[in-house]
Amino acid sequence: MVNPPPPRILGESSSLTAIHTYRLHSKGLVSEELIKDDTMLVVGLGLSLCNSNDDTKLEINKALITQKLAHPEAAELAALIHGLKWALQLSVESIQFFCDDSNILGYVTRKATPNESIISKLLEQVLLLQTRFKSCQALAVSRDINSVFKLAKDAIASHTRWCEGDTEYETCPVCYSYVSPNDKFELTAIHTYRLHSKGLVSEELIKDDTMLVVGLGLSLCNSNDDTKLEINKALITQKLAHPEAAELAALIHGLKWALQLSVESIQFFCDDSNILGYVTRKATPNESIISKLLEQVLLLQTRFKSCQALAVSRDINSVFKLAKDAIASQTRWCEGDTEYETCPVCYSYVSPNDKFEVRGCFHRICVTCMRKPFSSEQLLRGNNTAICPYPDCENDLVPEDCRGFADADAITLMIQRKKAKAIPVKDRVYCPNPSCSFLMSDLDLIKHVRNKNPRQSEARKCTECGLSFCKKCHVPWHNKMTCDEFKKSESYVKSDAALFESFVKTEGLKKCPKCGIIIEHGGGCKQMTCRHCAHEFCYTCGAACKKKKKLTCGCSRSGK
Repeated sequence: MVNPPPPRILGESSSLTAIHTYRLHSKGLVSEELIKDDTMLVVGLGLSLCNSNDDTKLEINKALITQKLAHPEAAELAALIHGLKWALQLSVESIQFFCDDSNILGYVTRKATPNESIISKLLEQVLLLQTRFKSCQALAVSRDINSVFKLAKDAIASHTRWCEGDTEYETCPVCYSYVSPNDKFELTAIHTYRLHSKGLVSEELIKDDTMLVVGLGLSLCNSNDDTKLEINKALITQKLAHPEAAELAALIHGLKWALQLSVESIQFFCDDSNILGYVTRKATPNESIISKLLEQVLLLQTRFKSCQALAVSRDINSVFKLAKDAIASQTRWCEGDTEYETCPVCYSYVSPNDKFEVRGCFHRICVTCMRKPFSSEQLLRGNNTAICPYPDCENDLVPEDCRGFADADAITLMIQRKKAKAIPVKDRVYCPNPSCSFLMSDLDLIKHVRNKNPRQSEARKCTECGLSFCKKCHVPWHNKMTCDEFKKSESYVKSDAALFESFVKTEGLKKCPKCGIIIEHGGGCKQMTCRHCAHEFCYTCGAACKKKKKLTCGCSRSGK
């Protein structure tokens, strides 16, 4: 017999940290092999340990000569047991393991009970091993595992060889001849492709006519999910008005396309749980058009050697955009040499070059309408975010994407507001350097304060300009002086902070009692709402509005 090959280690080191969640792929195969003149049952185990991105870090395989694992499910559980023990030896604390056999997945998640006693005994070992991890999760396989399958086959092959003198032999399973391993041919497995599809239906205004347009986006990827081909197509039809009909139409076109490309094994992914339920026959559609389209899908599935429906496990924005682009291609018309589209917001006829495509929702809006969320009116209202102007769309605009047509100062202000909104009011700190004024989170700043009890110190350091300053006094850091001592010193009297405090008092301005921002009363009711933190208080005495957000301090609302 020839000893099995050593573990294949991929990467710089075989040591694994327990910080991340690792992924275990396993395969157990059982095969009756003819070794010279003897028949023997050989079990091959293939194991692959990957990081959270599914990048392979370690691979091993092993062969077992035993009659106990003659049942295929026993071989699968034996592989899983060896894999979990291996992970524990490598100090892995958090793991996900993947099952390509639905029965095994049912057993390990305790949704099904095995009938065979050997399976039950092996299952007990798996369940016990699961408890030794801080986190252990069983999942269905969502990618091609041919590499693990080959590891198991290689383990079996390693035990089918023998030597006579210096020559190594194997038995051919067809003609039973003794041949050199180099004179045998290994059939490669059929490559499994992955299909991502998206069908969208939209009522579009094309010049002065309203039309229903269906956009189909298709992406065919290899087993590593690397895109190999992309296509899109538009359909003008009332039959696919139902969103589910559009999704099934995209899937039908995708499966037909794959068959035309001679694809034999495919996995297709659904981001709609209803569609996934229909194609896996776990749910039945109510609409007749959906039922008819579903019949076509089920028929197309039978034309592949292998066809599997799975839930989407990654972002499919690229396929979504293909479908949107297909719809957009049907909304244009020409007058002379000039091409036009209708803006869905203001209904103006504009050149496609004068429209902006919003990231995320992919709505195409004219530049004039796109400027409105960044107008002075919107900014004066204190809006922290800008949303897509398309009717009923709530997709947030990315301010940085809009620099080409919106006012630069408005963009900068919107970015600052979004950043400020992400930081709780009580934790907002601004650098006192007039040329900087950088906004920071105090929770981040105190991590770098050397004082053993950082909250007792007001010393902070700007992460943008490097200035060390006092958070409380809002001046450069007053070393070896408390805040009270510093405010009595001549240095404070001459500081910008003192001059500003004097200006505030002289002009009759007030600070918000909660966030400290300066507020000016423009007349009328003395009940104020801070635009910065939304705190409601009395402008006269500073008392907070408590009961039903009304003044309870006794001060007159009119200030008289």
